[in-house]
Amino acid sequence: METTRISIDLVHQECGECGTIFGMSRALRNCRLGDKQYWWCPNGHQRYFGGKTHAQQVKDLEQAVTEMRDYAVRQRDRADGNHRTSTALKGHVTRLRNRAAEGRCQWCEVVSDDMAQHVADRHPERVNDEGQPS
Repeated sequence: METTRISIDLVHQECGECGTIFGMSRALRNCRLGDKQYWWCPNGHQRYFGGKTHAQQVKDLEQAVTEMRDYAVRQRDRADGNHRTSTALKGHVTRLRNRAAEGRCQWCEVVSDDMAQHVADRHPERVNDEGQPS
């Protein structure tokens, strides 16, 4: 009679229904973890490994990375736009400040010593209820 030796790598497994502890071949366990097919404990209880497969987890993580990159690009573009807007507004404020210092009207570019009187005379639509330029 001929004897053959076989080596099987068993992993610890416990049935979630009856609590029986048994050994499952590593190959079968890895297969069932990947394909989510049913398997049975030694007492006949049908079991399966829930959750996502490794491939599904990788795909989900890749999608999350892509979404985060897209979000970062959108935020960077938004920040760049805000910076350009801020720079433009600073320039506009500086021009208005310089015109006011020169006594130059912001609407018609006329230079006047009495800007309030000029605005009241030439631009009455720009004067508020209190007689001040708006």
